[in-house]
Amino acid sequence: MRILVTFAVQTEFAPWRKMRGFKRISTVPFELYDAVVGTHTVRVLLTGIGWECAKRTANPAMNDVFDACISSGLSGGLKAEYHAGDILAFRAVGELNGERAFSSSEWLVRQASAKGIKTAEKLITSNRLVVTAEEKHRIGSFGDAVDMESFRILAAAQGRGIPTLAVRAISDTVDEDLPMDFSQHISENGQIAAGRVFGQLFFSPQVIPAMVRFGSRTRQVAEQLTDFLDSFVSTLVPQPLADSKEVATR
Repeated sequence: MRILVTFAVQTEFAPWRKMRGFKRISTVPFELYDAVVGTHTVRVLLTGIGWECAKRTANPAMNDVFDACISSGLSGGLKAEYHAGDILAFRAVGELNGERAFSSSEWLVRQASAKGIKTAEKLITSNRLVVTAEEKHRIGSFGDAVDMESFRILAAAQGRGIPTLAVRAISDTVDEDLPMDFSQHISENGQIAAGRVFGQLFFSPQVIPAMVRFGSRTRQVAEQLTDFLDSFVSTLVPQPLADSKEVATR
């Protein structure tokens, strides 16, 4: 099988890149990496952070042929039952403040669940960063977790008839504020501009302890996500013919 896996930024992908020795095959107009995982050929796309970056990169990256697409990375929890480090497979991905939604492919959800992770009903994709616990509680009635890319990725993949799955690891829970509004420090290519972050820390040193704790946690969560993805992709079984026919008739 040929599988496309997406992450927003390098820090989410770094543990898997190191584990499998992914080879970078493109940097412009977006970063692509290839490796063999189990018997499958895996291509990783770094979309950059946000709705627009995902839209800009996902469509051209999918001009190649893939048997499955997995939208992956970190997300904010919107339910009290989800804890930092929980990995969720979502049955659907929808827009925040919108009615449109895309369903993950059931055969991919089944195999992800069989690996022991939780299955959640809906991932919400926001076009802006959700920073505060107050806002997470406010939008929690719409879904289980929130990210900024998956809706655009699933839209691009399903438009090409590629089976899809949204998998996200919880980096910050519903009761937590992010230590910083990172949306102020995103570069044009959708990556965190480290210089801008350090500049803010210089003028706001009281934020440093929270940033250190958050950075340590996100590294651990990314490693947990890597362990799941590697095991999941390594043993992924192709789409059953019956499921394929069902998709074709929709």
